[in-house]
Amino acid sequence: MRIGIIALNFHPGAMGGVETYFRTLIAQLQHFDKCNEYVVVLPEGLKREIPIINSRFGITELKISWNIMDQLIQNNIFTSKMGYRSRLACQIDDLQCDLLHFPIQVMVPYDVKTPSIVSCMDIQHEYLPQFFTAKQLLARRMTYKPSLFRARHTITISDFVKDSLHEKYRMDHERMTTVHLCVNEELFSLEKSNELSLRNLPDKYLYYPAATWPHKNHERLLCAFSSVVKQFPDISLVLSGIAVQKESHMGKLISKFNLNGKVHMLGYLKYEEIPLIYQNAYALIFPSLYEGFGIPIIEAMQSDCPVICSKGTSLPEIAGQAALYFDPLDVDDIASAVMAILKNPEKRADLIGKGKKNALKFSGNKLARETVAIYERNNCYATSFNQYHHARFKCCKRH
Repeated sequence: MRIGIIALNFHPGAMGGVETYFRTLIAQLQHFDKCNEYVVVLPEGLKREIPIINSRFGITELKISWNIMDQLIQNNIFTSKMGYRSRLACQIDDLQCDLLHFPIQVMVPYDVKTPSIVSCMDIQHEYLPQFFTAKQLLARRMTYKPSLFRARHTITISDFVKDSLHEKYRMDHERMTTVHLCVNEELFSLEKSNELSLRNLPDKYLYYPAATWPHKNHERLLCAFSSVVKQFPDISLVLSGIAVQKESHMGKLISKFNLNGKVHMLGYLKYEEIPLIYQNAYALIFPSLYEGFGIPIIEAMQSDCPVICSKGTSLPEIAGQAALYFDPLDVDDIASAVMAILKNPEKRADLIGKGKKNALKFSGNKLARETVAIYERNNCYATSFNQYHHARFKCCKRH
């Protein structure tokens, strides 16, 4: 089978967990699948972003036009129904793949004819629309649901996401399969280093890797942390991730809660830099209001870093009994959870042990094996479907 992995909406360094999923998927498929043939389709100029170690994998770069009419045709359900097809769709169909996989949330271009699968990370905009601009909401509503219904099958990254799609879009569970994410086990299983990063990190700190999107809940975290440091002045907070909001916004919050010198902002980190930050952290603090999966939970557990996290959305599904939970809307509850682990080293050690065991459920081999199984199931259906219609067409011609 020839499989196209279409990532024309790939923007390195600006996608958070979606980028982690895409990179991990490609890496794990290369390790696991020695039978099928793959072509990874990227925007022009990004070929070096994806390492290729399997001879059955190739990369094709396509030029994306920013012409308004081209964008409208290649992303729009209405123009597709009118019979207009984009240049990109024709180029992708010409690759003669048996099946396409769009791993970055939506079909770009939307108007391909080759049978397709879409991975859905979340539909946060349906639950927290206040965190999106009118333009962002319009873009999501014009692409997310149409892509999911056009696709032959949907891969969801958690049962929470699957249930969300059923609740909001009335999608049948039979058209969806959950495939949990994983971490780069080779990278995160490196022997623990006793040296702190060259970024001059503090000796004792909590770590929160998250872009400054509103749902990541930084303001409540900082407010809670201001209470923590009054009782535990030796603890600091380290933040990393894309600065979605203006950096001055975070700076103002840090000053507002009198945390100057206690909060260290690292900005965007390359993936290979992250394990060392986890390994030296006292705990991961994860107060997010909405997560389709929450990959830092597994990254921390893989790194012997205990997890303190929100009890909302997908996080209990992923962390199980291996995390200390709090209400992300309750500043006092966040602070209490942090202080509970600071006061009790035995609790911290217990969480580390449970986390290490829990992380074993999310392996790269499992991610690749379950994804390939979805490809094969849907390709068999596509083949029989096409053969049936081809035979029916010949029969009609004879009559």
